[in-house]
Amino acid sequence: MAVTPLLVEQMRAALNAHDLDAFVDFFHEDYLGERPRHPDAPPSTREEVRENWTEVLRDVPDLRVEIPAAVQEGDTIWSEWRAYGTSLSGAALELRGVFIFGVRDGRVAWSRMYFEPVEHAGSPLPGFLAVPLPPPLE
Repeated sequence: MAVTPLLVEQMRAALNAHDLDAFVDFFHEDYLGERPRHPDAPPSTREEVRENWTEVLRDVPDLRVEIPAAVQEGDTIWSEWRAYGTSLSGAALELRGVFIFGVRDGRVAWSRMYFEPVEHAGSPLPGFLAVPLPPPLE
């Protein structure tokens, strides 16, 4: 049975305890996070990690986080995340995806985030397939 890398397990535990200070402390001061699914978005910073999770925890007071799978190879951790709960509006929230973390001195120095809301009303695949492809590069 695989063992979740300690850093990811500690991050999960901090979020489940809603201990934002402990969670943000796992990120280097010069942390930069990429969102490859949103290529025009600027890299996120450590302060933006705090702001984003502050908003999530405020709106979803029963937030829970699971790490179904994670693996570490050298200074890189690939991890699958699931966050879920009920927002103050009563709506169910579920986010799933993958975080790739670059680790330096036991803290996250960079990441690539593929973490999005789960679509419960059906698969977006037919709509995705209907989008025309860009012309090939020459």
